[in-house]
Amino acid sequence: MRTARVTSLASLAAALAVLLTLACSDDSAGGQPGALAPDFTLTDINGTEVSLSSFQGKPVLINFWATWCGPCQVEMPDLEDVHRNSNGQYAVVTINEREKAGTAASFASAYDLTMPILLDGSGKVGGKYGVRVLPTSFFVDASGHIRQMRAGTMSREIMESGLAALSR
Repeated sequence: MRTARVTSLASLAAALAVLLTLACSDDSAGGQPGALAPDFTLTDINGTEVSLSSFQGKPVLINFWATWCGPCQVEMPDLEDVHRNSNGQYAVVTINEREKAGTAASFASAYDLTMPILLDGSGKVGGKYGVRVLPTSFFVDASGHIRQMRAGTMSREIMESGLAALSR
């Protein structure tokens, strides 16, 4: 009986922590279409620091995801294909939310991913973008403005048409 009560309290505390994190995150206009995309510098799964500003001058598809997220797993191969077919015309950047580097790296290896996988262990960058569900993606134009936000799984066609719209 005592074990069940402790487990219930631990579950309640974890749920409360998640709710407080979401309620206290910075969801200013940063994630809204038309707004300047908030710059960030994160470490990738290889230990290299990467900034959004390093892609300035080219369109960027930013995708927030996690390994435990079923819809994220479904769209990952399409994201990788879009990345591999970019020919330097645009960038595809994925941001793993709140997981350890080893977890994301194992996932990348299993899925044969070569696109940048950045780590947002604290969820701070996701908070700046107002991410509430995973996956969530942002299409950022060459001038750094968010042109489109998509919550949920995207097909390859949606990814390609979103990037094509940024090039017009």
